[in-house]
Amino acid sequence: MGTAKLLQLIKPQRQLESIDVALIAKNTDQPRKTFDEESIEELAASIKEVGLIQPITVRKTGESEYELISGERRLRAVKKLGFSAIDAIVLSGIEDMESAAMALVENLQREDLNFFEEAECYLHMLKTYCMTQDELAKKIGKSQSAIANKLRLLKFSHDMRQAMISSNLSERHARALLRLNSDSNCMAVIKKINEKSLSVKETERLVDKTLNTILGQNTGTGYKKTAFARLYKDYRVFTGTVRSAVSLLRKSGMKVEVEQTENIHGVDILIKITR
Repeated sequence: MGTAKLLQLIKPQRQLESIDVALIAKNTDQPRKTFDEESIEELAASIKEVGLIQPITVRKTGESEYELISGERRLRAVKKLGFSAIDAIVLSGIEDMESAAMALVENLQREDLNFFEEAECYLHMLKTYCMTQDELAKKIGKSQSAIANKLRLLKFSHDMRQAMISSNLSERHARALLRLNSDSNCMAVIKKINEKSLSVKETERLVDKTLNTILGQNTGTGYKKTAFARLYKDYRVFTGTVRSAVSLLRKSGMKVEVEQTENIHGVDILIKITR
């Protein structure tokens, strides 16, 4: 679901205005947490040369007060130039949750978020607006499983997240590393990924090898290692079977909602079926 479709559903009043930048408050639900100062400098130079081509989007929160919905880089660039006003599409009648959803969708469409920022934003919306994963998925046009898989990435510590982003690892690399049981093991694998430019498949094999080594050191028996591998495989088979069953039910015309939540003990799967 795009920002335009969200606006069609909400149907707010909208108009283009020139607004005093001092009256625009930062969006507390802004999903993007990091901004490259060099890119903002470049944007400022572009705006100075050709002007602001695309207005920012704000919502009216008072008689002469506004909250930013999208366009924080543009707003920062304009402030750097010392501009006192900026062109903005002003929306009226937008509630907090709709504003947060629009800001998230805008960033996702522009690919401005890294996968950890996206996951953090999902968690923030779930907690702040007391939403279920399924409700959030429908709000932003994602599947519930996509939301659940992103949230799993938040198991990593802050240091591990920074290390992965600094190393330009992909989300699939990060998913492979989820199976490791400590920051030290994770960091060791990240170092090898960097040194050898490992693909996702190669990373998965390295993680398997690391886990087997750890398990061998901890148990000293081949039996327990085999049992662990079988248990992990059975877990993957089980969740795959659930997904296949849900797909068949949906194809038969039944409405099926699935909410999967990972926790330290395993996984909770809630399936709702409506005839």
